[in-house]
Order: sequence, then structure tokens, then C-alpha cells
Amino acid sequence: MRQALEQIRQALPFPLRGIDSDNGSEFINDHLFRYCRSRAIQFTRGRPYKKDDNAHIEQKNWTHVRRVLGYVRYDTEAAREAIDDLYRNELGLFQNVFLPSVKLEKKERVGSRLRRHYQVPQTPFQRVAASPVADLERVAELRRRREALDPFALSAVIQAKLERIFALSREAPATSPPDVRGGKSGRGRHSTHRPRRARQSESQLRGGESNAGRGALRVGGHVPSSRLARAAMRGG
Repeated sequence: MRQALEQIRQALPFPLRGIDSDNGSEFINDHLFRYCRSRAIQFTRGRPYKKDDNAHIEQKNWTHVRRVLGYVRYDTEAAREAIDDLYRNELGLFQNVFLPSVKLEKKERVGSRLRRHYQVPQTPFQRVAASPVADLERVAELRRRREALDPFALSAVIQAKLERIFALSREAPATSPPDVRGGKSGRGRHSTHRPRRARQSESQLRGGESNAGRGALRVGGHVPSSRLARAAMRGG
């Protein structure tokens, strides 16, 4: 855990001021506590059985994990390496540089209804670039990489890598090929049957922040389509 956290800290384009974990033993231990203290990182934790203490992180478990990889199990070293490679490279760039998201600004009570007001959609890169504490050299490097990237080509690479990852799962999917056109999806090759509680709508799960291009990445491992890449170009 310390090694992974150090890799994240060095890759961030802004200083890491603190972490807020759950109560798992991989976080709550003396090794990680001493690591954070030695680097002046504030270390806090949420309350047991109170997921809303980390609502935005719980939301990302849907938008950045389940929506991309589905609900099948990956328990081999080869699958772990392939997933790490995808998130560290193409998928991380696609989500941070091209996919805008909206943030809840305030709530207003109008009679018996609650009206939510959102900020202008921005990509994570745009939010970091506007921050006064961002590392200017890292921001300039990210800007150069964004200008050299093609979201359509990036989407194709993501799809190819996801196909390889799906093949590494021990839970054999169905046999029909995935539908990546961005429309309604049936029970394709990478969709898996799961309990009703897991089939919640995105509106129930996204909380105060939601992906602006949410219609093109779907549950069950479906990958960014050309429609998503066009939406990313408009938003980025």
C-alpha cells in the first residue's frame, strides 16, 4: 500500500495533502501511519459502515471501475497487470483529459421540491490547470500530451486492451460480441447477471458529481464509443 501511495503521490500534478480511507486493515496500520507522518500527509478515516463519509470515492467505484470492467472477477496476476496498465495509461488519460464532469454547486428548496445547481462541466485536467497549487511543469506536460492525443484512437486502444482483460477473467462471459455503438445494450459478451441491488440506475449512484458523457460507457465492460469520443472533443 505504501508503494502504491508513493507512486500516486509522485504522479499527481499537485501536492498530496491528505488521505481519507475506510477502516480496512490495508489502510489502518502502523506502516501507513508512519509513512503519512513522515511526508506531512494528513491521515483520516471514515466511520465504520458509513459509506457516505466517502461518497465521491464510492461513486467512482461505479463510474471508473464497474462501468468499465463490469462485475466479473479478476484474480490472476496477468489480469492485475493488464488492468494496472490500462488505468495508468490510456484509460487514465481519456478520463482525466477528455471526459468532462459536473460538480454540485448548491441546493435550493423551491416549495416542496429541491433544485440542484451545477457548475459548468470541466475535465479533471481543466480543474487542475485552474488550481493555484498545481505544479505548472506537470500541467504544461499534460497540456502537450492532450494536444497530441486523438480521442478516437485512444478509444480504440482502450477497447483492444479491455478485450484482452475480459479474456483473462475466470468467469466465462456469454458468446455474443459486445455492442460498442453507444445505444441500448442487451446481454452481450461482457455483461454479467448480478443481483437486483447491483442493478441500480446511475442517477442513484452518482451523488453530487456525474460524468457529462455518461451515456456511452455502460455496465458490463462496454468501452468508449465514437459517440463518446465526439462528446469528449466537445467537452474538452
